[in-house]
Amino acid sequence: MYIHKFGNPEHPKVILLAPMMISGENLYHLMKPYLKGDYCIIALDQGGHGKAGQYLSVDDEYRQLKDYLVEKGYFDIKLVYGASLGVAIGWRLFNDQRFKIEYAWFDGVALKKNAWLLENVTRLLFRQKK
Repeated sequence: MYIHKFGNPEHPKVILLAPMMISGENLYHLMKPYLKGDYCIIALDQGGHGKAGQYLSVDDEYRQLKDYLVEKGYFDIKLVYGASLGVAIGWRLFNDQRFKIEYAWFDGVALKKNAWLLENVTRLLFRQKK
C-alpha cells in the first residue's frame, strides 16, 4: 500500500479508497472537483496499483491503513469513500470502534461473508506488480 496525502493535516480527514485499476492519486484527481471545502485527503494505492507493492489480502491492506491512522492520531474521519475493491477496506474501517466516522459512502458494494473465490481471484490478479 502507498498512501498519498493532500491538504493540511489539521483539516477534517477524507479517505478515498479506489476501485480496481485506479490508483489513489487518480481517484483524488477525479474527486477533487466535488470536494468543496478544506480537507486533509488520504488516497490509497492498494496492492497491485500505482506505487504500491503486491496485493496480499484485504486484511493486510486494512492493517496498513489502520496502522497509519493510529500512528498519525487520525481517529476522527469526516468521510470514507470506497468504490468497488476499496469498499472492503472501507467497511472494515467503518466497523472499527476506534475510529469515529461521520460519513461513509460505499459505491459498487460487494460485501459477502466468506467470499473465498473473490478474495483468491483478487489475490492472484495482483500477486505481482507489473
